[in-house]
Amino acid sequence: MVAAPVLLDVTLARGEQLAHELPSSHSAFVYGLDGVAIVGAKRTPVARGDLAVLGAGPVAIVSAPSEPARVLLVAAAPIREPVARRGPFVMSTDEELDRAFEDYRAGRLTDPG
Repeated sequence: MVAAPVLLDVTLARGEQLAHELPSSHSAFVYGLDGVAIVGAKRTPVARGDLAVLGAGPVAIVSAPSEPARVLLVAAAPIREPVARRGPFVMSTDEELDRAFEDYRAGRLTDPG
């Protein structure tokens, strides 16, 4: 059984640290939303708009040593499928992208509510 995906919106005050255990089957990344966080054993700085891919390891470590910071911590099992992207759509093939654009243009992707 594959472990559930992880999506954490983490806000750290200056001097705080998060150590979050991750399933060994997951790939993970940290995306900066505000401030500058320090990520992982290599102490990689992650500022707003930056993305840091985490290496293998059972624990994600994120800290805010010098200023408050906010990040997204995302982890999930790899889907092992090709990735095709165009515009706002991400699919597995160009044919799926073509269908998504057709559906969008035909109004089939709008909110029915």
